[in-house]
Amino acid sequence: MVLGEEVTDVNRVKCKAIVDSYHPPLEVIYTSGEGNRRPFTIGKQVAARDPFTYHCYVDTPPSSPRIGNTVISNDEAINYFDSSSVSSDEFGYNNLKPTKHCVLDFFKCVASKDEPLNKELYRFGHYNYIELFDLVKIFMPNIVDIHSPAQVTDWLSKDGRFGYSQVARVGSKREKRRSLWIIKQDHWDKVLKDTFNTKSFLEASMESHGWINIGYARKSRTHDPVGNRIKSMQKMTDCLRIKCHCAKVFLSPMCSSGSKLCQRDTKPNLNIMDGVRHKHGDMQDLIMFAKSTNFSVRLVVLDYAGLSTDPMDVRKFVKELKSIKELVVYHGHKFESIPRQNVLRGNIINKFDCRPGCVKRSMI
Repeated sequence: MVLGEEVTDVNRVKCKAIVDSYHPPLEVIYTSGEGNRRPFTIGKQVAARDPFTYHCYVDTPPSSPRIGNTVISNDEAINYFDSSSVSSDEFGYNNLKPTKHCVLDFFKCVASKDEPLNKELYRFGHYNYIELFDLVKIFMPNIVDIHSPAQVTDWLSKDGRFGYSQVARVGSKREKRRSLWIIKQDHWDKVLKDTFNTKSFLEASMESHGWINIGYARKSRTHDPVGNRIKSMQKMTDCLRIKCHCAKVFLSPMCSSGSKLCQRDTKPNLNIMDGVRHKHGDMQDLIMFAKSTNFSVRLVVLDYAGLSTDPMDVRKFVKELKSIKELVVYHGHKFESIPRQNVLRGNIINKFDCRPGCVKRSMI
């Protein structure tokens, strides 16, 4: 922040954009003791390992999830995973669907293979696949109806961020266990709320004056019957309207993820669009609305590929439509906000790039 400038959301975003433009291994943070008017930078890994001491600034209201690899400590697994002591009602995440990415994001918040800075906040232990599954059950009880303990431990092994199971002797038996630091349940809500941010995002979006949420969804060219395609488009429309609070929803019923955004739906697909309720047009109508509105637009999509797999085209699209101030990706269990300046600076390559071997960062 330039000396003498007022501490505002706009100036804070400018400051973070300058730091991010150099792609350093640093994070702009503040501490509880000094307050958010005393920003300074430290290594991103250091900040991620102690989220109770180091707090990240939000980009714009509503904020993008910024929680990193949280660290934990646990000497005893017995009685620690007592689901009667803490329930999902206490955290307010009852409606979460326990998908693979949702489960991995949960572990990213509460578990780590690395030793924490504040060991008193964590427990360290060696856990088998049943004990780790019980840990997830505390937060998402309905996972027992959808996935098995073996499925969850397979996700953890393939992910790589949570170490690997090793054979250990427990009494007279030998079994595989994973060594992890697990955060004490008293602190779960503090580290989970930034990632599982659906409630806070929607509340902030409703309170932001001069903004409008508009949704966009597309369906690839397949040989599905028209009726099935309409049903799928209706489901996405309802999700954007109801779950994402979008005032308007625009659809591309027949286009590939790599097609140019501005060239989509130049030939209307009336036989499909007429069958979808509560939509407000196609991509060409979205472009017309974005060019004529006086609102700051928050463009909401369902996953990265729901918009495009060509990051340079996304950048060109946002640059042309100046009213789009924020891209928001809804992942089913969280919202990820990408400010306009990050899009224009090209800080989205690893998110939308579909080249072989490219990792979709927020999807893991």
